[in-house]
Amino acid sequence: MLWYHAYPPLLVQETREDEEHLVDCVADSASDWQTKIIPTVLGSKPNNVLHQYATVDGAECLARFERIYSFCECPYLLGNEMPYADLYVFHCINGDGITKEKLRDYPNLTKLHGAVEECPNVKSYLASLENTN
Repeated sequence: MLWYHAYPPLLVQETREDEEHLVDCVADSASDWQTKIIPTVLGSKPNNVLHQYATVDGAECLARFERIYSFCECPYLLGNEMPYADLYVFHCINGDGITKEKLRDYPNLTKLHGAVEECPNVKSYLASLENTN
């Protein structure tokens, strides 16, 4: 749903194959991160799995994406153009319940999160979620 509310361009133009491949790889890695987050949110896994994510996996995911975004012209993966992978990473950060204070340890992810959060359509969408709670 968040992807729908982001402003264009969400997809990478087909003529930029290297960038398209980068976006796909980052989105795939974000999908792997989300797969690790879901059991912690649903509480459907044994305590040892939850403990593993809280103490190891979550930090590894943050460090991995911090490293990825350190090679980019922030705030977005493609500089000033926000592809869908950025929204996916933003979604993972929010889904993991990472506080802004903890996110400060990851300056590139902080820049990404702040930029996506300030997109008018995303801002509107997030505000609508707050109004339903």
